Amino acid sequence: MHLISRSFFFLSILIFSYLISGCHNSAKKWGSEKNNPVGNEGNNLFKFKAVGLPQANQYQINLRWAPVLLKDSEGEDRTWILLKKQNDEEVIPFQTLIEGQTESSDTKVEAGMTYIYSLGFLIGSHFVEKATLKATVPVDLVVSTIIQANNISTYRRIFLTKSGVIETQGRRTQITADELISDDGIIRTFSESYRVELGSNGQEADILVIQVNKASGKLTIEAKGQVGGGGVTGITGAKGVTGRSGAQWELVKPTKDSIVANILTDQHFPPLAPEWRLAYLCVNPNGHNGDLGLPGYPGLQGGLGGKGGNTPKVYLQVTEDSELNLSVETKPGRGGNAGEGGEGGEGGDGGPGSWDPHHICPEPSSGRKGVQGSKGPIGNAGTDGKISPICKKIQGREEGDCAAFFEKNGFVF
Repeated sequence: MHLISRSFFFLSILIFSYLISGCHNSAKKWGSEKNNPVGNEGNNLFKFKAVGLPQANQYQINLRWAPVLLKDSEGEDRTWILLKKQNDEEVIPFQTLIEGQTESSDTKVEAGMTYIYSLGFLIGSHFVEKATLKATVPVDLVVSTIIQANNISTYRRIFLTKSGVIETQGRRTQITADELISDDGIIRTFSESYRVELGSNGQEADILVIQVNKASGKLTIEAKGQVGGGGVTGITGAKGVTGRSGAQWELVKPTKDSIVANILTDQHFPPLAPEWRLAYLCVNPNGHNGDLGLPGYPGLQGGLGGKGGNTPKVYLQVTEDSELNLSVETKPGRGGNAGEGGEGGEGGDGGPGSWDPHHICPEPSSGRKGVQGSKGPIGNAGTDGKISPICKKIQGREEGDCAAFFEKNGFVF
């Protein structure tokens, strides 16, 4: 029983008696909303229902009480009053009831706030409380950007705007709510930028379950498997072998025969002072320039691309008749690109020349560097993922492979 001064009470009634319009209208639906009636005679005779308005996080509280609560045991005529408290603190005189009234609505409530409604009457300066209940206004989830979520179950309603995206990143996900309102929103597994490392398989998206009582608007479900990682580039081929080193000419004393041989075999007199021409002769029966370096070895074959991931199993259930424009897009993960072949090995160095310590005979020159080896063959692309079963159950109508979601023990999640 609460004590309120008579003057404060009647002044408050005068101010607040017209705060709520349409207080005599009954709510359209009264489900089994959980409520916590407290007080001496509350129980289930005093009920409420939070009714969602068109905009997100806008609600009204519909109240209903049994006529028996308005019966005074002493048979006296009473002026029945409805009081309202906000979060157990502020007392807000709410409404004076007319005879026979059993319903009222409160539109001045905020999402997430808790209100206590007390039904009773005055005896002198004392308020006699007959029933009390506590009502918490729900909070909606408004998705206007990209969010990553895997379990959404604590919201009455979910609003998806045009730019709203719920992304699961391929993990097991369950979304449940009383109502889903989508303005061209998206629920998807992977974004295009979600990639795996080179050579790795794409992730197979786990099951996606959406269960709501009502759904409306345009909604797109992008059931994608992850793209496989590209194949690694092949290993570069080994460097070619160095060419054979050049060999020095031989220095010998000339003879008449050797002079003739020198002319015929491209042997040379030493290109120095004339007095040396009769003393020595440069011959090259074993001398030669450095050889050409050998070609580099071919590069190795590129790696195999990763396997693309499978699409998720998708289960969508809408219990009541709904105006839902639904599109389910299935896109298995594409296999990873083939790895590029390895670069050919560097050509071998040319054989080095030789140095004549006497500076008499011609010095053999170095050989040229060998050519680069050929590029290795390209690898093989990874295989694409597969499409997993999809089930849509809207107001009892089934579409797709719904049996894939049930076993002997019931629904598989």
